[in-house]
Amino acid sequence: MTLNMDCEYHEMLKVLVGLRLNPIGAAADMLWVHFGALRVVVGRKGNTKKVGDWALHLQCPWRIVRSGALMLASSDFYYEADTGEHFDPESNSESVFQRHAKQLNTLLDAEKPVVTTVHCTEAGAFDLTFDREIKLSVMPVESGRVLCSESWRLFEPSRDSPHFVFPKIGEMPNRT
Repeated sequence: MTLNMDCEYHEMLKVLVGLRLNPIGAAADMLWVHFGALRVVVGRKGNTKKVGDWALHLQCPWRIVRSGALMLASSDFYYEADTGEHFDPESNSESVFQRHAKQLNTLLDAEKPVVTTVHCTEAGAFDLTFDREIKLSVMPVESGRVLCSESWRLFEPSRDSPHFVFPKIGEMPNRT
């Protein structure tokens, strides 16, 4: 039996339509994005943090475009903002991601864009289009050689509900 993953993940991602895009952030080179109303929760380490109704964690290539101009992309994690050289996270320098994320978050706070459409293509790729001429494009690029590889995850933070992970862990893509 062939599972049409494209349809399945489109249905999941549609929950984001109508929700606000909140300021973004990262843990190492994983982008996190929260959508909807923010609420304060207690984290694993006992600290408080703000989370949205839904969260998307991206560990594959992605980019954020506004009016045709690239604002932020996954490769920005790896370069120093001032020199363009390889970014060392242990250094006191700032990465391109850190600098541009600050600018983007200022814009997101001011304009409060909302998801208007979800467009899924194939192999886990999708675009989220927002009002204010903003688009988030997600492009998984691993062929499944590593069975534990996760491209992206959609979930309700701090709630006891299932996470939707692409690709499904341990599942090889259908190549027939």
